[in-house]
Amino acid sequence: MNSFVKRNTMLVAVLIGSGVVAAGLLIVAGLVWIGLLQRMSATENARSKVVALTKARPAPGAENERRIQHDIDIFKKAAGELRAYFASPLKPAVDEFIKELQPPRADRITDEQHERLRVHRENEADMTQEEIRKLPVAKLTQETFKELFRETFESDPANSDEIQRRTLATQNFFIPGFRRKFPNWTAALAKFVEKAKTITGEPIGQTNDVALLLYAIGFPRAIPNAQEFARHMENYRNVLVQKAETLKLEMMPQAANFMLGNNASSTDTAVGVGYAAADIREIFFQWDVLSDIVNVLGSAGMRTFHNIQARNFAEAPEEGRKLGNYSETIGSYKFYHYTIEVAGSLKSIRDFCAKLDNSYLRGRPYVVRAVTLYAEENGAAILMGQGKKEAQNENNSNNDNEFGGGRRRRQAVAQNSDKDQQIDPEELRAREEARIKALPMHQRPGYGAVVVGAGESYRAMIDVDYVVLEQNQ
Repeated sequence: MNSFVKRNTMLVAVLIGSGVVAAGLLIVAGLVWIGLLQRMSATENARSKVVALTKARPAPGAENERRIQHDIDIFKKAAGELRAYFASPLKPAVDEFIKELQPPRADRITDEQHERLRVHRENEADMTQEEIRKLPVAKLTQETFKELFRETFESDPANSDEIQRRTLATQNFFIPGFRRKFPNWTAALAKFVEKAKTITGEPIGQTNDVALLLYAIGFPRAIPNAQEFARHMENYRNVLVQKAETLKLEMMPQAANFMLGNNASSTDTAVGVGYAAADIREIFFQWDVLSDIVNVLGSAGMRTFHNIQARNFAEAPEEGRKLGNYSETIGSYKFYHYTIEVAGSLKSIRDFCAKLDNSYLRGRPYVVRAVTLYAEENGAAILMGQGKKEAQNENNSNNDNEFGGGRRRRQAVAQNSDKDQQIDPEELRAREEARIKALPMHQRPGYGAVVVGAGESYRAMIDVDYVVLEQNQ
């Protein structure tokens, strides 16, 4: 054996080395195999859990769906609150109407409407169709009310093709039919009118209450005949002028005749004659904005309302219309651009702009774009006069303090020292001027006094955008 090893030393070394490597590889393979078995076991366990979870009822995905739906609901609520700022400013009045309105009678709506709007019971499986048909209708929301009205209008054979073509251009068809579906329609409408009178300056009565309600909900404004429109707008203007007087706001004729021109005189009962229905709806809208601007001007303490102009985006009116297009559509919103000319103090102008910027909180989203100011007084004279007055007051005070009682004391001292010799007042004035010049700038009389913007009469040209969510359809 020893001789074999001696003769084959190299071979033995190779065999020993190979054996050691093979042993090492076997150990590594064993470790890898053990790890693989562990991972296979873990995979099998995971597969079993997945199968078990999939068969579980309810599946765990429902919880994720619930949370996702909860987040969606939060987003919808936030989006709805944001959109509410751009909806009709009469929304609070509509809310009062819906809150007061009792559900429609079940026997005065169609079977399909009843099935969609009725109250649902847990034991309906044991109820007959007749019993289900007698179930009451649930409380309506603004959207369900709007949907019910639209369905009733479109399915009413009494409505002529002309009325349908004009798309709710009159409310005459509405009053005798639709409101009879509700047991307390009159009371609910009264609630709407009561709240609406605090929001809009438009006079509200039996001739326009329903039209205003439908408009606030999202339908086109109902249009009376030309003569009725003339009387209504003349009344509207008188109310605004009286309100301006109450607010101590001088409303000039250019502002009072906004969108009506010279035809809106108190003796002219034909204003509106020849206007298309779209023109009259436009005038109603513009005057609603005008009445709100009068309120804001008065609350800001403005002195004079000179004029208001709306930008016309159209090169020429559409066929059949006299008025052009006063809005610019961007997405789902309409932008109306106004230039408002007013006069008052700087404080009243600042307050007016601030109130416009915050008006979105009450459904009136204004955006102030630019303000141009013109002083109606001599600003230089005010500045110099006030500076001179401040300096004179300071001089008098310094004289009293420094010379122990002013000129009389100086004269008394002079008289006591030398009765025959009198001190020249001009010399005293020269001494005082020299003393003031010797003082540091911040110690001189009048330093720090407000002299810029001291006037009380400024004229302003204010460019404003009024943003509306396009919901009337």
